[in-house]
Amino acid sequence: MEQVGVKAAMSNNIKKLAEKHPLVFAYMSESSHSDLPDGWMTLVDELCSKLTPLLVESYANYPLNEEDNMVGITIDQIKEKFGGLRFYCSFLTEDADLWGKATDIINEYENRSYSVCQVTGKPGTQCSVGRQVITLCEDERIRMKGITMKEAPFRF
Repeated sequence: MEQVGVKAAMSNNIKKLAEKHPLVFAYMSESSHSDLPDGWMTLVDELCSKLTPLLVESYANYPLNEEDNMVGITIDQIKEKFGGLRFYCSFLTEDADLWGKATDIINEYENRSYSVCQVTGKPGTQCSVGRQVITLCEDERIRMKGITMKEAPFRF
């Protein structure tokens, strides 16, 4: 399957994942501006590993559409926002079971990201560093002079 839309503007982490999980990234949006912190590579790799068998099953049950040659999911964007992983995708299938299972997996890993340091991949907690909210392990929090969200009220 030809890989579409993995541009030079995307982070090296996204490119590595796209090479390892071609079914998941097969229809990555041309306009995607994705970036993935180093510490979450393992987390997103696991997420993609869980999505792959669902896509294989979906391809078997719902053959490719001759008109647009697409089925499965399109990744619209992968990023960090307010210290958590965001894995935005569109479903290109009539397979409601795939949609439900994939959504559950994505939600699980987005929730897990709030306890994984974005820098190291070690256990972490949400911290405020300047005006940013990011998830850091204790060593990175100290290095970046961050304060845990429990220590300071969060305001928009």
